[in-house]
Amino acid sequence: MNLGDIKKALLDGGVISASEVGSVYSWENGQIDLVEALEDSTYRVVIKHSENFSTSISGLKFVYGQYGDKVLTNVPVGYASESGVSMCFIGKDG
Repeated sequence: MNLGDIKKALLDGGVISASEVGSVYSWENGQIDLVEALEDSTYRVVIKHSENFSTSISGLKFVYGQYGDKVLTNVPVGYASESGVSMCFIGKDG
């Protein structure tokens, strides 16, 4: 799911949440800066787009990469199950 393809999303405090099932794509090219296993058996991935800007995607059932891998907008970074995902854009000051 690309940001433009999400049919139903919730924006709350700067976090976009979507409950759709399917492949999840980065909105911009970058590099995987973090892959973290979460307590609910899902994953969080942080994609670094520049020195000052990153995207955090949480709730992934599967991650298609590891730290340092290149991320392209046309290749999925992970897969979202029924629980959906949350995306947060992070500036250099958090």
